[in-house]
Amino acid sequence: MPETFSTFFSRASGVDRQRYDYQECLASLPCESRLISVPTGLGKTAAVILAWLWNRVHNKNPSWPRRLVYCLPMRTLVEQTRDEAQKWLTNLGLTGQVGLHILMGGEDTEDWDLYPEKDAILIGTQDMLLSRALNRGYGMSRYRWPMHFGLLNNDCLWVLDETQLMGPGLSTACQLEAFRKNDDGFFGSFPGGQSITWYASATGNAEHLQTREWRGIAREEDFFFDLKEEKDATSGPVAERLGATKSIKLEPSKNFGSKGEKPDAQLIQTILQKHREMVETLQQAPSAIPRRSLIICNTVDRASKVYTAIKSVLGESHKEDLLLMHSRFRPNERREQVLRLNAEHLAQCPAGQIVVATQVIEAGVDLSSDLLWTEIAPLASIVQRLGRLNRGGEFGFGNTAKHGFTPQATVVGIDAPNPRDGTKRNAKESAEAIGKATTAYLPYSWEKALDAFDALKLLKADASPRNIEKIQSQVQASIERCPYSLQRHELLDFFDTDSNLSLGFTDVSPFVRGTDADTDFQVLWRNRLGSDEEWDGSEPDSNYRPDFQRQELCSVSISKIKEARAILNQGWVWRGKESGWISVRDSDVYPGMTILLPCKAGGYSVEDGWTGVFNKDKPISDLYEPRASLSDEDMLSSLENGWQSIAEHTLEVQAAFEAILRKLPEDFLSSEERQACERGIRWHDVGKNHPAWKTAALEALTDAKIDTTGKPHPLAKFSLSNSPDLVYPDGKPKFTGRELKREINRLRRSFKPGMAHEVASALAFRQAEQKRLGPSRDADILSLLAEYLIMAHHGHVRKVLRDELPKNRTEPKDAETVRGIKDADVLESVEIGSETLGPFTLLTDCRKMGRRDVNGNESYTRGVLRLLERYGPFRLAYFEALFRAADIRASILAKDKPSA
Repeated sequence: MPETFSTFFSRASGVDRQRYDYQECLASLPCESRLISVPTGLGKTAAVILAWLWNRVHNKNPSWPRRLVYCLPMRTLVEQTRDEAQKWLTNLGLTGQVGLHILMGGEDTEDWDLYPEKDAILIGTQDMLLSRALNRGYGMSRYRWPMHFGLLNNDCLWVLDETQLMGPGLSTACQLEAFRKNDDGFFGSFPGGQSITWYASATGNAEHLQTREWRGIAREEDFFFDLKEEKDATSGPVAERLGATKSIKLEPSKNFGSKGEKPDAQLIQTILQKHREMVETLQQAPSAIPRRSLIICNTVDRASKVYTAIKSVLGESHKEDLLLMHSRFRPNERREQVLRLNAEHLAQCPAGQIVVATQVIEAGVDLSSDLLWTEIAPLASIVQRLGRLNRGGEFGFGNTAKHGFTPQATVVGIDAPNPRDGTKRNAKESAEAIGKATTAYLPYSWEKALDAFDALKLLKADASPRNIEKIQSQVQASIERCPYSLQRHELLDFFDTDSNLSLGFTDVSPFVRGTDADTDFQVLWRNRLGSDEEWDGSEPDSNYRPDFQRQELCSVSISKIKEARAILNQGWVWRGKESGWISVRDSDVYPGMTILLPCKAGGYSVEDGWTGVFNKDKPISDLYEPRASLSDEDMLSSLENGWQSIAEHTLEVQAAFEAILRKLPEDFLSSEERQACERGIRWHDVGKNHPAWKTAALEALTDAKIDTTGKPHPLAKFSLSNSPDLVYPDGKPKFTGRELKREINRLRRSFKPGMAHEVASALAFRQAEQKRLGPSRDADILSLLAEYLIMAHHGHVRKVLRDELPKNRTEPKDAETVRGIKDADVLESVEIGSETLGPFTLLTDCRKMGRRDVNGNESYTRGVLRLLERYGPFRLAYFEALFRAADIRASILAKDKPSA
């Protein structure tokens, strides 16, 4: 008997996990773009991931995309979602069948892009995922950008969770959804692997999805998805959550203090008094009932001051479990904080728990409190925070109170003038009031915050989710809308991965995370580099390359630079192998920078996170975990690329490509497109028969004293690992440790072909096609596709055939030479199977724009522009991803084979 979704859900999540009807409803619908509006705490993550697993993996429904891309605005949500997904895959026995990959700063990830045919779940932060979807992947080699670009815009179900926190990322996702459509003149994705987008939030605003390309376009009738009939239930778990009893009190005259000022002492006393009354009232309640007070501040500074004030009043011997949570902690400490939130820990705290936090707790964190104190914020944020009060209705619902206690939220004001208070001011005084309010209410606008006070009054002290529906229009209006949208010409610009005239790349951050100047850089602390001895902060050795690990990194706001300069100036920044390490004293600090500090520099504590203040009584621990030292054999294997002729490698790439296509739908590529790819594969490495490449390989082998007698010819892959300079005849290394590493690096650097073999391959193919097709060659789009794939298969040359702009030009450049290929270079013939390719006299004039002459052939760039017009950027990059995945997989296979 076929398994039902209900049984599948129970197997995945465990019998004690509540299943809701809407989750089964979502899994039964066709895979189409949707806005999923589900109140917080009702299993939205499980609904989404298990719907995909049920349809794509369990039922093998080909209409569901093979990659689930789960996009989140915060790192903490990524870690939480990853843990849940891993548990579900394990329970379902799918761990080896479905890949699970994490994409966020400081996180190592496997080569998921080498297996485009496999089902996979990709979970990441919006900056990591959206930057890749825009062909500017943060934290990865730019030569691999196109692979991620192609794979993330084809055959994917994108899920954007907590959209109210995504800022411009939401607008970008909407535009990308439109651009992937296969109608209305958009770029489109592969018809057999189109991408779908789900937008999920408890407080989302549908109007924010009406971006530039969606204006005037009506969504499908079932685009808007919510709880349906469940939301009207009068009993059961949904009714308990929607009707959860929550009293709300507005105290706009009270506040947690301002910059430089301590929190109001009377307010702190009130918080502690209410907490103790709550704990006393719940003495007879079951231990599973939380005894927790939650205090949410809008800024890290105010949260830290409230925490310090409470700690001071409680004294050293306090029994309450006091906890501070914000975004300026290292992952190790943050992980410990999250563990302290679980029910098992809380049950061991008879005096209850007091959590002081910032916005990091208002979305996605599954906790419930009895008392909530929050600063005023935009209404959508307040609603999210209220979701952490009596979250599951455990204290009662429908205005009833269990255990003799009624959960209460208190909303306090901000210490700043109210520009709307009706006080008669002159123009100067009004401007000053607005200026002070603008600063004090950051990171929010004072207008949105004051609007929230007005809307909350309409609730008449009842903050249950069901009652909040009365002000839903105000909630949606409180979410800031991104004022700009990604445009088509901008996306086409991003397709080009060549550096610009300033040797940089088009910045995508405005489309990923906004233009707010108050963004983050990262710091980490180390002892003496490579040992446990204290490091005095002197310049790191030039051979010491950064090996920054996620558990070490602490985010710091750019706005803290000035007050923390004394600490930051002890740090060092890695500027790449050419510039090495430079002192922060000699560098600007900018968003995304990573600064290495000595542990003695200070600025951090495990209780408070980043402080920016030196404290000799709280030394900072070095969290670096030395990676397992490579054995001598493993280091030698870094030179082992296998021995293969061009023909042998080509045939293995062809086999790898066919293996990928066998797992894709038959109509994914047309037979003509498949033949174009196969022709590209046949020609992609013939450029390794160029005299410069062959000479460089022979020189490297000669330098390594390796006899090439009996080796395959002409070479595509060769190995230096058996050099007699490195190993004895019995294979044992002559050197160990650093000496072996130094010799290996010397041999690796000895191979300097000074030319791009893929350019030589593409030029040879172009010449052969001109001979085969004659003047009609320009009209053959498939010939252009094969040429492009040959040229782009290492990611160095894609849209424009030119040399990289040198940082320091030392000698005049030959105008007829491009990527090391001279005009009229001779390329000898290569035999691939029964076919002889060549010989050729290579011409480089296609690097120019336009045409060679009146009756000549078009330039390389003009051909790429026609490919973009025919296929669009997403499909063209997907061809690249398939082609390059096959090539890399064949290269790995060659390396793993025994040496000849």
